[in-house]
Amino acid sequence: MSVAMTGAKLVLQLSTSFMPATLHNCLNALKGRGAFANHRSASAVHIADSLELNENATSRFLNAATSVGLLTRNSNGIYTLTPKPILYDGTTSKAMFWLVRSGANKILCDVTKSPSQIKAELLKLPEADEMIAIALSHKILSETEGGLALSTQIKDYLDPDSELYMGLWIQNYDRIASRIFSRDPLLAALQSGKTQWQLAFGAEVRGPFDFVNSRPELFRDLMEGMHQANVLEGELFAQKLDLSKVETVLDVGGASGAWSLALAKAAPHIKSIQIYELESAVPLYQEMFLRYSKGLGYPIAYVPGDFFKHTEPASLYGLPVNQKFDMITLGWILHDWNDTEALSILKKVRAHIHDDGKLTLAEAILPEDRLGPTTLLDITMLLQTGGKERTRVEFEKLLADAGFKLELVIDVERRRQLLIASPFRSLP
Repeated sequence: MSVAMTGAKLVLQLSTSFMPATLHNCLNALKGRGAFANHRSASAVHIADSLELNENATSRFLNAATSVGLLTRNSNGIYTLTPKPILYDGTTSKAMFWLVRSGANKILCDVTKSPSQIKAELLKLPEADEMIAIALSHKILSETEGGLALSTQIKDYLDPDSELYMGLWIQNYDRIASRIFSRDPLLAALQSGKTQWQLAFGAEVRGPFDFVNSRPELFRDLMEGMHQANVLEGELFAQKLDLSKVETVLDVGGASGAWSLALAKAAPHIKSIQIYELESAVPLYQEMFLRYSKGLGYPIAYVPGDFFKHTEPASLYGLPVNQKFDMITLGWILHDWNDTEALSILKKVRAHIHDDGKLTLAEAILPEDRLGPTTLLDITMLLQTGGKERTRVEFEKLLADAGFKLELVIDVERRRQLLIASPFRSLP
């Protein structure tokens, strides 16, 4: 594994440490309500029934708590409290968020100043003493030459002038994810089984796209952060993917074009890439794309649409019914939706792909035991989208029901894998 990838994983670990802390706090709240009251062990069904919680949401929460070491689970689906669990307090996230929110990362990356000058400027910032101490203890910062410096592993990811910069992505966790992935919204989700945007941001916000009009600056930062997080991964996928026979591409939900740009750079012979996006968001995405593409004239254009608008026959609204592509790709789209909605999207996509074409899905695949880092993403989907993460077997079934066969999975040791499927010659 390269140093850059190790650094990216470290940034991910640090900036998401609030998630295990939230699971810990939520588990303690459930224990206070009587979960595991008479025994140290219980099933998801028992806990859900006894506390009047949603069974599906409870099972997903317990798996997430198991994944971070707060519980164990046996082959019969019985969860047991860990005798001496790891104590999570979320301070690493707190320090990482502070670095970006306060502008401390910019000070630390100023090459015109000495380490001692940098330290003096940092100490003028609010909360500096506490945050510097936390950052030093977790090796986010190091003491050097009488001053302070960022860890070499993560410096490029916090330097605004670096192509690997992930500051806005971290800021999204600070301003958005940490507000939803907190104890009270999680407890509410366990009871209702529903998303928690309204509890975290107010009645007018039902999902992230409501920020397009109500909080455009926040939506812009959200999309910029997503672009930052996806660029390197997209480039790695494109290097591994056989694009030799691909001339036309449809990038469904391609947002700012991180994946489309990676494809265009990796395969200059591609004649056309169309990014299919919501009409209300297209102007912002186009502005971002022009900036990230640096005006180099890639064959990429936006097509406004809505994959839930009804069409007859079933096809993607906004595209000619008979328009077909060599490759259609969906990057972290299906995990936003339940199985019924995801199947509807895939069936409409099937109408636009050549019989010898390919479908690619960039998704985080759950292990078959549903435990591991991806389980945290699964509980995040419960809170934010109403969707879920899926195992390989679940993807195979979903694809088959829509007329596709899973052929290959590419793993580049990042957050997601790339699933490659081919269409059946005739629809099922």
